[in-house]
Amino acid sequence: MTAMDAILHVGITKTGTTTIQKFLRDNRDALSRQGFFVPDSVMAAAPFGQHVGLPAMAAARAGDLGMARWMSRNVIAPKANPEKGLERVHRKFLREIEEAAAHPTALISSEGVSMLNEQALGELHGLLAPVFDKITVLVYLRRQDRHSVSLFNSMVRIEKPVTSVFQDPPVPSHRFDVMLGHFAALFGRENIKVRLFEPQKMKEGDSLRDFIDVCGIEPEPASAPALVFPARQNESLSARQAVFLHLLQQEQGDKKLPPMRLRPVLDVLQCEEIFMPARAEAEAYYGQFAESNARVARDYFGTDGPLFDEDFSMYPENAGFDDYLTLDDMAQAMLKHLKAEQKAHRRKSRSRTDV
Repeated sequence: MTAMDAILHVGITKTGTTTIQKFLRDNRDALSRQGFFVPDSVMAAAPFGQHVGLPAMAAARAGDLGMARWMSRNVIAPKANPEKGLERVHRKFLREIEEAAAHPTALISSEGVSMLNEQALGELHGLLAPVFDKITVLVYLRRQDRHSVSLFNSMVRIEKPVTSVFQDPPVPSHRFDVMLGHFAALFGRENIKVRLFEPQKMKEGDSLRDFIDVCGIEPEPASAPALVFPARQNESLSARQAVFLHLLQQEQGDKKLPPMRLRPVLDVLQCEEIFMPARAEAEAYYGQFAESNARVARDYFGTDGPLFDEDFSMYPENAGFDDYLTLDDMAQAMLKHLKAEQKAHRRKSRSRTDV
């Protein structure tokens, strides 16, 4: 064990994690001068900054090789055996920690941790507890219905077909009291720090600024180079883009269209509106977690009131996929797609002629 503490930022997803991780990657040297060590050995390859190697190791040791393979795809070689490859990464991680022992605090960020089952989480604790003197688990929670809407947009963006915005049965990780209970049982209730992903509850209304404040990072150090603040990552698709991709994916199934061919089509479908489902659907989904949220509010914030702001006015009274995408939109998209296909065909023909 070193004298180094660790702040383990575990997400959840869709709470500004990618922006935070890019901040950590871009500022490793500057943060080191402030006494913060950001591990490189378990960090996904650039431009990603997630320390996904750690939950991948934990999943592998728990026997979940499918999860380990998926998590480690940007950490080890594509065709490497995940168990052997991750053990090599683990050895590098231990050497890296020893070499950085003069740093008081390590900063580790991976929303993959919040996706681990109880057994894998125990393996993660077994990986970290012998290395660090104290481990603080930093969790950002987002209201379950809003998280679902944001997650829907993300899944559509990365071409993962989803059948609906609000899953039935609900997403298991939306039982925040259960998730936090697992963390508390392993790392100690006193070491769990919970923040709410709501503008009025975060420093300057921003998750990155809030993360910096919670960790004790000097945002504008007088005696060191200024920190680099990245632009927000993973901005949402427009409503028309999201619905178009969703409908397309339902038809295509596992067969994916080349992203480059979709790009000009999506440009045609740009608009300022963001996809939102009907208000009643959002309220019904959120309502399932009333007791769970009340326990979190009581146990971690000492309040008897609701955990989150319960305003649902951002949702339309009635909404369906057809309300966001018209026949005219589809026609424009198809024309753009045909032009892109013709252009690709001409380019391919010219290349054959040149040969």
